[in-house]
Amino acid sequence: MILWPGQTSGPDRIGMKSWRLDRLRAAGLPVPDWFTIPADRAEAIRIEDLSLAIARLGSGRVAVRSSGIDEDTDTRSYAGCYTTHLNVAGDARVLDAVRDIAHGEGADRLPVDGGESPADTRTASSGRAASGIAVIVQTMLAADAAGVLFTRDPVTGADGFVIEGRWGLGLPVVSGTEIPDHWKIDPCGGVHELRCADKTTRIVVGPEATIEEPVPADRRTAPCLDDGQLARLTDLARQTRDLFSSDQDIEWALAGGQLWLLQARPITTAP
Repeated sequence: MILWPGQTSGPDRIGMKSWRLDRLRAAGLPVPDWFTIPADRAEAIRIEDLSLAIARLGSGRVAVRSSGIDEDTDTRSYAGCYTTHLNVAGDARVLDAVRDIAHGEGADRLPVDGGESPADTRTASSGRAASGIAVIVQTMLAADAAGVLFTRDPVTGADGFVIEGRWGLGLPVVSGTEIPDHWKIDPCGGVHELRCADKTTRIVVGPEATIEEPVPADRRTAPCLDDGQLARLTDLARQTRDLFSSDQDIEWALAGGQLWLLQARPITTAP
């Protein structure tokens, strides 16, 4: 079984990440097209069904992500604990990615009930790995820029928005492997801090995989978002925060001149 946005009312089968995407889409916010393979079907999905869904998605390349039942809750995010496959093309490769997420290394590290960190885990032998990880298959954006946004300062707890981004895909920002451009935006939308990084490389969508390439010299120290894009992104973040009635940790991308929300989870770090 494959579920499309709006086909389920809760996260029990599609996981918290997919459920949050569903709410964003229902609110009219820009989310790339996706479908979800429920947690109890992900390991047994047939390639014929997957092929039809990919064709309906209309994207030659997809991102394949986990959507754990315990992932991205109000108190536990487990960001980075589960596998993600980017820029996947071909039905067989997508199937392999789905199965890897459903019962791979990430699925073997589901949180124990009441656990406070990813170190609190139980193995797949407990039976939860097979039932706890739904899988999202989403249109892969060839992002011109991407990054993260917090609707309050995750370090100090101060009001306002913190935005970080780089040219290309957002993986170096999310993983913390590269220094990003950094903005602090006050609650009314005014920029009161900007630090532009020297962005020597970027990760882009290549013909077979994601690839790293040099950033053109005239863009290395230029901000990856202009004032209008910052204002639009801040407005989307404000709507997301209001939708979920809590401060949010958002992943965003700029592709084809449009800003997209890739996921949103509650901020769970203490100031």
